[in-house]
Amino acid sequence: MRRTYLGEFEEVVLLMVAILDGEGYGVTISQALEKHTGRIVTFGTVHNTLIRLEEKGFVTSELGGGTTERGGDASAYSG
Repeated sequence: MRRTYLGEFEEVVLLMVAILDGEGYGVTISQALEKHTGRIVTFGTVHNTLIRLEEKGFVTSELGGGTTERGGDASAYSG
């Protein structure tokens, strides 16, 4: 079995996905990161990290309609 390593930021994003329990959209994850860590990151950074985590099998995404609450984001992530 091939080992998959996670970087520090990937681990933090994965933790935010778990904390948000099915409500993990790019915008909400960015906001949770700022709230819990004081670290301000761009939506693009979070989005790219979520894509990597999905490719590694740590999260799954579900496409839905974009809403104002999600900042127009249509993908929900869960771990």
